[in-house]
Amino acid sequence: MVKKSRVKSVKIFWLILFSSAILFAGSTFIEKVEVTNGELQLSLGNDFDKKSMNHFTLTHPLRHVFDFSNLNLPPIMHDKLPQYLKISQFRPNTVRVVIYYTTPYRITAYQPKGTKRRYHIALPPTHTKPITKPLIKKPREARSVTPQRVKFTSQSERIVIDAGHGGHDSGAVGGGKK
Repeated sequence: MVKKSRVKSVKIFWLILFSSAILFAGSTFIEKVEVTNGELQLSLGNDFDKKSMNHFTLTHPLRHVFDFSNLNLPPIMHDKLPQYLKISQFRPNTVRVVIYYTTPYRITAYQPKGTKRRYHIALPPTHTKPITKPLIKKPREARSVTPQRVKFTSQSERIVIDAGHGGHDSGAVGGGKK
């Protein structure tokens, strides 16, 4: 009985080892993330081809988005990042870097000469400190509408609208009709 469970354990070990090797084959891990000299600096475990990076911008709020394919985050990243900078595992083998900014700027992203294991992205010049204003605007307050009186021609006919309360409570019910 002990021998069968030991054989089963060894098979499971090799299955996990083999499946993780297939899952992460050809992908690179981020080893270190630093914010220095106004740049985000990514240190990578293996050589990285800069053609595997896609950059685009989004609005409301303003942000630059970088998708790095064939790249993975390590299981635990303890690096503290500024409030305006987010890094996450967007898809399997795709890491997404998002940089929020308040005023448009020309962004530069590059690999330093002589290395394929580092990638640098210039951060907005106004972000020497984290953003103190919230990135999401508060919704506007609704304008109040004053009800107006309507004169009815007949006492027997009156239309009343009850908006109801939603869910299980359907609102007022009169004459067997909702």
